[in-house]
Amino acid sequence: GDNAPVALMLDVTINGTPLPDIAIGELTSAGDLILPEAFWAAARLKRPTRALKLANGTTGYALGSVPALNYSLSLAQMTLIISAPADSFMAEAVDMRKDRSALPEQAPPGGYLNYDISITRSSSGSLNYGGLLDAVLFTGGSSLVARTVFRGSNHAQDLQVVRTETYWQKDLPDKMVSIVVGDATSSEGGWSQPVRYGGVRIGRNFRLAPSIITFPLPSISGSAALPSTIDLLVNNITQQSNIKVTPGAFDIRNLPVVTGAGDINLVVTDLRGVQNVLTRNYYSSSELLTPGLSDFSFEAGALRREFGLKSNQYGAGFVAASWRQGVTQWLTVQGRGELQRERQAAGGEVVLKLGSVGLARGAASYSSGRLWIGDGASSGAHYLVGFERISRKGSFTVEWEHFDEGFERFGNYASVSKPRELLRVGGGLSPFRGVSLGVSYIDQRSWAGDRF
Repeated sequence: GDNAPVALMLDVTINGTPLPDIAIGELTSAGDLILPEAFWAAARLKRPTRALKLANGTTGYALGSVPALNYSLSLAQMTLIISAPADSFMAEAVDMRKDRSALPEQAPPGGYLNYDISITRSSSGSLNYGGLLDAVLFTGGSSLVARTVFRGSNHAQDLQVVRTETYWQKDLPDKMVSIVVGDATSSEGGWSQPVRYGGVRIGRNFRLAPSIITFPLPSISGSAALPSTIDLLVNNITQQSNIKVTPGAFDIRNLPVVTGAGDINLVVTDLRGVQNVLTRNYYSSSELLTPGLSDFSFEAGALRREFGLKSNQYGAGFVAASWRQGVTQWLTVQGRGELQRERQAAGGEVVLKLGSVGLARGAASYSSGRLWIGDGASSGAHYLVGFERISRKGSFTVEWEHFDEGFERFGNYASVSKPRELLRVGGGLSPFRGVSLGVSYIDQRSWAGDRF
């Protein structure tokens, strides 16, 4: 009838760019042009909220319902010319991070010996010698490592050999996890200190995926009404050219940057040769973790004593665990707990990016009990706050720590002087290319009254 819609097969041009395929639509008796889902997907235009039914039963939308969009329909030539602003198009994301997730091939069985030997002879005729030896056997993702140190002289006529580390390690590259049985080193947990021990460790090992970038990378957004190309500059150095984007909003993600403060420039050139420059300041730090990425360590064993002096000197047993989590682009948190018969400790750390200014961190922990049998149990807290800013022109860092007298550090002996306060301040400038100047200051006080 006269009210039946008219089926159309149209050549479509959007902002001067023709679509590769014919668009099949319908023209209603009221003059509304209805185009099917396939057209909106190909044109990357945002769909109106109201869906309509075409004569063939498929879903379509009225082109005239898009705000600020203008079009010209020629029934004689079967052409449709559309003029649309950038915000009428769907957003496009361009990820600059390359996919390098391929797992390494399993190694065939093998082994090697690594050595570092030193011999010194004086004019008096005395001869001193020493060295380090590493013996490694490996197959697949497993390795057995034995390390020793030896030393002696022609006066003592006695060669001393000390075992330093012996352990078996199993690597799981697909999970970025390593399992160590034997001598190992604990994680720090942000507020603790690493210790050597003999036992078991299961933890994250980012070295198994050397191409992974663990810290958040910046992004920059913009829009283009016409198909355009983008040149990416970081700190005025071209990183990539001729990145092609379609009309609409775009988001360039995971930009390749160095850590510290800097600036990103996007030079957007459309089909007419018109250029626009988008600029954004950023701050990036490896102290942060990418949102959703975690770093963890579970440890159990006995603390190592007199490492490098005695082969098999072990002390108190312990169980410890730490977990570090990237929460957002600007926030990373970490928690750790340590459990021993005479000491228990727990604490956490927060690392916070302050926009493009710098990085702040804070940590607090509490320990109860003693590592040795002495004059009764003690307890206390430990606090840490710090700030850093690193840029091409210079850097500044400051960190302050306070230890209560009853706070016992992980792995300390009874004879170790207890710290009270520690202040570290550092700064640097690069006044000329190839020239840098730096200064640092440390103020350390102990509960025994010592000051350095």
